[in-house]
Amino acid sequence: MSEAVGRPNDELYVADSFRVCVSRGTAEARGLSRHIARFTTSVRSACTDLNMPFREADFEHFLRDSLTQIEKYGEGNPRLELWGGVNQTPELRLSLRPLPELSESIELRSIGTDDPVLWHPERKGRNIGVFSALNRELGAEAILTNADAVAEGTTTALIWWIGSDGFISASTRRVASVTEALICEIAENRSEQLTPTHITADALVECEVWAVNALHGLRTATMLDGRPLAAPDPLRLAGYRAALDRTWEKVAGIVF
Repeated sequence: MSEAVGRPNDELYVADSFRVCVSRGTAEARGLSRHIARFTTSVRSACTDLNMPFREADFEHFLRDSLTQIEKYGEGNPRLELWGGVNQTPELRLSLRPLPELSESIELRSIGTDDPVLWHPERKGRNIGVFSALNRELGAEAILTNADAVAEGTTTALIWWIGSDGFISASTRRVASVTEALICEIAENRSEQLTPTHITADALVECEVWAVNALHGLRTATMLDGRPLAAPDPLRLAGYRAALDRTWEKVAGIVF
């Protein structure tokens, strides 16, 4: 495992990051066990695609060591990574990163039919560089589409509301969001439902939209393509945010 030193022709194939906070001296992360499970599945899949060996014992040692380091580091935005290159053995790395500035709202911008060509859109990792460049170019969170239907944001999953009815993207060509899954469980506990469906960016402008991810939690989207989005229902928003804040897990208590 390495935290800083790279190799020529390295490529980031899999990544999984999350926010760590410290509460009463204990390091915690929202939905951490789900992040570990998603990273494990993605690494196995990437190794198969790339004809690279997956060594179970080494992988479990990496996870244990990483969680120990993450707990010691405390508040931050750590990232678990799988790196590889031409004719190279895959390398698992932990990147310990400080917590960036957090926000409660975000502006969105669609990119129409010019979606980038992605490598395994359902897997977080290799597309990160493309997404970062796209967001810088647009000056906002880019919205990716599949066949003109909204799929996801480059760093977020999207949830939208039409009155009391909530929806998520039905696209399978997107990253399975841990935070979205947590919010779907919250909705079920509230006797509400977030229905998978398809929607165009033009239709999304008429909705109340949430952009959710592991770092920021639940943010409200204020603008889409320069047009204001519907104001959030304050009671619903507060209820979901409070429930999401009950999903923190102790880093030291994770079993895999």
